[in-house]
Amino acid sequence: MSKKYIAIVGGELFNKGAQAMTFTVINEMKDKYPDAEILLLSSMDYERSEEDKANYKFEILRWSIKDKISIVSGKQTHLREKLKKTILIFDISGFALSSQRGFKPSVQYLLNIHIAKKFNIPMYLMPQSFGPFNYSMLESFVIKSMMKKLLRYPIVFAREEAGLAEVKDYNKNVKRSYDLVLQSSKEYDLEKIYHKIPNEKPLNIDEETVAIVPNMKLYEQGESPELLEQIYRAIIVKLLELEKKVLLLSHSTEDMKICKSIKNLFPDNKLVNIHQEEINCVNIDRILNKVDFIIASRYHSIIHAYKNNTPAIVIGWAVKYDELLSTFGQERYLFQIKKSIDINKIVGMTEYLNLNQQKEKEKIRSKLLEVQTNNVFDSILSKDKRWEKK
Repeated sequence: MSKKYIAIVGGELFNKGAQAMTFTVINEMKDKYPDAEILLLSSMDYERSEEDKANYKFEILRWSIKDKISIVSGKQTHLREKLKKTILIFDISGFALSSQRGFKPSVQYLLNIHIAKKFNIPMYLMPQSFGPFNYSMLESFVIKSMMKKLLRYPIVFAREEAGLAEVKDYNKNVKRSYDLVLQSSKEYDLEKIYHKIPNEKPLNIDEETVAIVPNMKLYEQGESPELLEQIYRAIIVKLLELEKKVLLLSHSTEDMKICKSIKNLFPDNKLVNIHQEEINCVNIDRILNKVDFIIASRYHSIIHAYKNNTPAIVIGWAVKYDELLSTFGQERYLFQIKKSIDINKIVGMTEYLNLNQQKEKEKIRSKLLEVQTNNVFDSILSKDKRWEKK
């Protein structure tokens, strides 16, 4: 019996949200297709040490623009041979097809679909954000021509109503679906992920602890570092007044520098701590289960929090935050960076949430049960049997 592969694109293991989505797909697929081998197509992770890569029970392959062009042009490569035996491709990008991400990333994203179509591999664009598509005139001509040709091929799930509306012009069958990680009620089976499970000891989280999870993208969106510093300083001062302990937590490797800069605002205060070691999404999940609430900007840190019925005050930068918090009846706790944030208001809301955290936990718990009633994997794989032809 020849080998069969299931490929994952748009995922990686450095960002804990992307890691959680990758682990979720692997868990689901190894349950349904235990004989299929998993391919993670990720140039970032391909640069890991050979020892590191060897500990995963899936193969990590480079997925650069050069690799994609080689495949499209028909060159015989190791990756091309594996694609010939691939029965499914899952795209788990959180937010990739958008003019906000830029022209080149959008082309790379659409090339993934072109390759799936070329090899007649069923492809699923798992729940993610799409749009806006406000490219320059020349870029718009190229991208929209590619979308008209390619977006009809995969089964598409949009995470937000705004993304659904953007994609409907190119794929009338696009469906709305909640975030992939949020929908899954299963715990990660690390035996399916690692040969040797990393010995990560769960952090001891004290009672009355609040986690702060920042996001480098707030700075990339043009917000003043000084204003963000004022916001975090004011929130932490209020938390200390409320006799809370503060844990600064990096949900993505690039955010560690922000955690360190926030800690430097309170260098000698032992109630403000930073976790500096790399931890996987499983332990992130455990931490967010134990804290009272979080002050968050990373989208999937909010997802992890809500999966554990943990409330959040959110400093966001995109429409995906509006729709996520609206789903759980948590709109009052959202502060969008592109609007003027009133520091006094966000500090006041911190105090309000501290008083009402149990009520909010119950609201989140109730909605989560509803969200997890229909798992997207059950939906797509019960209805779409194209893979059986391969």
